[in-house]
Amino acid sequence: MGLVILTFDIEDFINPVSVKALEKILILLKRYSLRAIFFVTGHLAEKLSSLPLIVEMLEGHEIGYHSSSHSVRPTI
Repeated sequence: MGLVILTFDIEDFINPVSVKALEKILILLKRYSLRAIFFVTGHLAEKLSSLPLIVEMLEGHEIGYHSSSHSVRPTI
C-alpha cells in the first residue's frame, strides 16, 4: 500500500476567502480522518491565534514553519 502525504502552504496574506478555504480543507480532512502538514508563516501564526475555531481545527495536524513572512508579489 502506498503512502500519500498532504501538505499545504498557508501564506500570510490571509483574507476572509482564504480563511473559509482553510476551514473547508480542515472539515474535509476531519470527515475522512486524514491528517496533513500545514506550513504557516510566523506572521500568519500570530493572526491565527485570534481565530480560535481554526486553531482548534488544526489540532492533531502537523504545523511546519514557512518563514517569518512573505511579500505579496505583483502579478503579470
